[in-house]
Amino acid sequence: MGYNLMRKTIGFHDRYHIIFWHCI
Repeated sequence: MGYNLMRKTIGFHDRYHIIFWHCI
């Protein structure tokens, strides 16, 4: 369960990072 949550969080951050770079 913890691993799945961590993987989900990393995926969310990766998505946010891509959007962040697109804004710049």
